[in-house]
Amino acid sequence: MFTKLDIDCLVIILEFLQDSPSSLFSCALVNRSWCKNSLPILWRNPWHDSIIDSIDPIRRRRLLISKFIATLPTSSKSILIKNKIILPPPIINPIFDYSVFIRYLNLDALKLTIKSWIYDSNSPKEFHGVYRSEIW
Repeated sequence: MFTKLDIDCLVIILEFLQDSPSSLFSCALVNRSWCKNSLPILWRNPWHDSIIDSIDPIRRRRLLISKFIATLPTSSKSILIKNKIILPPPIINPIFDYSVFIRYLNLDALKLTIKSWIYDSNSPKEFHGVYRSEIW
């Protein structure tokens, strides 16, 4: 019979998987406890090469932006909408505030992710001024 794995042991095991995003994704699907302990490791550095390489980079960037926008306060979303920025379809009640898990911020990767999303989803001309004033 299966006994519950101590959370401290689980976290130690999951830490060993930090460079294997596909394994961490699988662990996150086991149950709520595993998910709760896997996601902070996955989202610690969402631009890490091993994570970006694990799925289509363009798709990965879109998913990152969607998750971040879903956790933005309404006032920030209103600024984007007011400036004619097309937001991704809303994610209803995200379970986690993914942005709080980030411990490493690669500004070049973030900039590339934002630019990629802008050019894929919006008119670059309309957004250029907002991008400069709101992001940087």
